[in-house]
Amino acid sequence: FWAAYTPCDSQNRDAVQLTLEQIDVIRRLTDWYQPRLVLCTSSEDIKAAHKAQHICSLIGVEGGHSLAGSLAVLRMLYHVGVRYLTLTSTCNTPWADCSHVDNPGNAPEHGGLTSFGK
Repeated sequence: FWAAYTPCDSQNRDAVQLTLEQIDVIRRLTDWYQPRLVLCTSSEDIKAAHKAQHICSLIGVEGGHSLAGSLAVLRMLYHVGVRYLTLTSTCNTPWADCSHVDNPGNAPEHGGLTSFGK
């Protein structure tokens, strides 16, 4: 897996752009090293890569803050090859608190999932 990650402070600024730029780099690297390294977006792709003894490359996004609260961005990320998304990673999002609320000095913002998250 490749992980596209943007810092928490990008959430309400340029997280979508930064995420897309990282995905662009991942896709260009995958293209550069074909056929040994192949982008896989389905179980069939994974099986075919394994059978051909190629390295399967999958794209993920670390942190739902990269969506900027937009389900349209989520659909677009799927379209460009993203196959997993961590909901919160290290940042609170409009739909859930992150795991860092368990650290001393960090309070929950939403108390878990929000209505949007449910």
